[in-house]
Amino acid sequence: MTGALSDVKILDLTQVLAGPFATTILSDFGADIIKIEPPGGDYSWKLLNSRPIQIQKLSAWCRRRNRRSVTLNLTDDKGKAIFLKMVEEADVVVQNFRQPVMDKLGLGYDVLKKANPRIIYCALSGYGQTGPYKERMAYDPTVQAISGIMSINGYADKPPVRVGMQLADYGGAVYAVIGILIALHYRNISGIGQMIDASMFDAMCHWSIGEVGGFLMSGGKRLGNKHPWAVPMDSYVTKDNKYVVFGVQTDAQWRKFSKLTNREDLAAWTFNDRLKNRSTIEPMAEEWVHSKTLDEAQELLEDADLPYAKVMDILELPEDPQVLIRELIWEVDDPDCGKLPGVYGTVPKLLGTPGSIRGIPPVPGQHNEEILCGMLGYTKDDLDSFKSQGVI
Repeated sequence: MTGALSDVKILDLTQVLAGPFATTILSDFGADIIKIEPPGGDYSWKLLNSRPIQIQKLSAWCRRRNRRSVTLNLTDDKGKAIFLKMVEEADVVVQNFRQPVMDKLGLGYDVLKKANPRIIYCALSGYGQTGPYKERMAYDPTVQAISGIMSINGYADKPPVRVGMQLADYGGAVYAVIGILIALHYRNISGIGQMIDASMFDAMCHWSIGEVGGFLMSGGKRLGNKHPWAVPMDSYVTKDNKYVVFGVQTDAQWRKFSKLTNREDLAAWTFNDRLKNRSTIEPMAEEWVHSKTLDEAQELLEDADLPYAKVMDILELPEDPQVLIRELIWEVDDPDCGKLPGVYGTVPKLLGTPGSIRGIPPVPGQHNEEILCGMLGYTKDDLDSFKSQGVI
């Protein structure tokens, strides 16, 4: 089936995680992604080569699949000229360099839109193209720190803790994808391209700001796994030393929980009563869970129709029945490793035009001839000359 974005050609200058995650989402739904990287491969390619082969391949399938690769030296005048010819044929350019790398290369948005007024140019950076932080180097932990997320994550008597995944990278990527899709829609209406200024910092602040009310409710203290708006709500250890998270938010849920714990004398407590009596309720929940095995606790919580989940070991996730039915983790056929499990699947789920994993991750420059000759009209002699000059 043809992908929903099969008419969209994207020049991908991204590397490491945030940018490649964004372009992979778009590639899964059919976008023609042409990855442009320096001769020898970009920084993330070199990082991959230092890791065990299975980790290399898993990372490549998650960040380089469904695309073609062209090597191009953008610091060289001929390389820039080739790139601008590609821009003339493209719909979108995505890059995740620090500001102002592209401007210093002479390939900023003002230059690209002269080559193609319809081009959509997405600059995905750590802190955005404006403001006092715009030229700072950004890594996921530093963005989590300065966006306020770390200040509310962890326990009150311990230092702040980052979310254990690369949340800022993934969040920035998702907003970049949203921006690109909005810009494509607007161009379909108006015929006008535009620049998208997406950043990891913006994404994290957009999420953090909505948590200010909860942090004020907690008295400005980190709550660990507790919740400012729900009592009880925490991760609790079971009799068999496993963990389950469950919680109560509504009065109806509280009545069910008070019955479950044989404390129906407290069933009339309201939301505000429960917030005031957190020190009484939390030990009740801890004691109740600790008297049960994980299976027993889950069965009773299910019967009571209360929200719950066991704390899943991430290494067990590929076998979870919900993950399997949603096809969130795929097994692929890799030419070097054979059957390779653990590759993330396609999200979101479109029933009419679903995403797919179609293309083996390319090595740098694998499609130089196909694209430079087939799309741009260069000859094989031109390619030989470019290679000898360090252009490709």
